[in-house]
Amino acid sequence: MTSSIYADLYMQFRDQVAILLTANSFNIDENFVSDWIHSDWDKDLIVDKHNVYFTINCKFKQKAKIGFNDIELISSAATLLDSCSVIVTTTGYSKNSITTAQELEVILADSKSLIDKLNKFVDDELARKFNETLYKALHT
Repeated sequence: MTSSIYADLYMQFRDQVAILLTANSFNIDENFVSDWIHSDWDKDLIVDKHNVYFTINCKFKQKAKIGFNDIELISSAATLLDSCSVIVTTTGYSKNSITTAQELEVILADSKSLIDKLNKFVDDELARKFNETLYKALHT
């Protein structure tokens, strides 16, 4: 497959993920997408829902599974951006990448599981913030 065809397929996949996210009430930071990550394929989208932020890396693959190095790259980027790391792919994940993702708290998904996983994270994060606020209010 030529690099231009692969690039087109990658962009189509990224666009499909973006449409899926916006259809499910996630906000895409369009300025970030066009200004900061132009031509940087490790950070494709910055999205939020209820002020819970995600750095999403869309990995279009035909055969190869996602490796641990991909997990480390997105985790580092998300840490700098104070967001949760997410990789969404067209294939699967190697055993090493799954272990690394668990250690670095990176969400691994495909397009079918993405929304459920992100919504669960948002719900858990909002509950954590509520409990933290309640605790502070009761102990001050």
